[in-house]
Amino acid sequence: MRRTSALLLLALASCTPGVESETALLQAGGAQPADGLWALVPKDCAAPTSASMTSWPECAMPVWLKGGMATAFVGSVPVHMTFVMATGDPRLIQLANPVGDSPPLTGAAPPKEAGAAPQGYLYWAFVPDGDEPYRKGRIWQIACPAQEIAGIAKKTDGKEGCVAGTAEAVRAASRLAPEENAQKSAVWIAPGD
Repeated sequence: MRRTSALLLLALASCTPGVESETALLQAGGAQPADGLWALVPKDCAAPTSASMTSWPECAMPVWLKGGMATAFVGSVPVHMTFVMATGDPRLIQLANPVGDSPPLTGAAPPKEAGAAPQGYLYWAFVPDGDEPYRKGRIWQIACPAQEIAGIAKKTDGKEGCVAGTAEAVRAASRLAPEENAQKSAVWIAPGD
């Protein structure tokens, strides 16, 4: 099946490791995206025009946003993550690593206990196209910077990636130009129930 991992499903991951944190660094603020069904599409993919996902091109990935949650599917398993969009230019998005049997978004394995706290967060940037509530924009994973940024350290567990300690560090990394193939279009398709 085309939806083999949460990162692929979200179509947000770039070819380079992304900025992570062990604790939540952002708070929701300012204008927010519209709740409902969204399509994330790469540069050469036509955006869907209906909510009937069976008619969507293979390259379009569905994501549902509602009330501070993002839901995607890994195979046939729904993956629910807390979704926080913070103010700024670009806007910052923080997704919590899911808990339970959901596939992890970060290197940390999710805790199995119901109601357990998330173990790690990932960060993306969003540039809206239009007024609030946002219904269109560009989105990309915030990659680990090649140059040193205060508050961001390379992982020490032997895995690729980096860990941010402050919101300011995430914001500084978000201002670096993303790789061309890392950017996706985010298009609102239909309201959620």
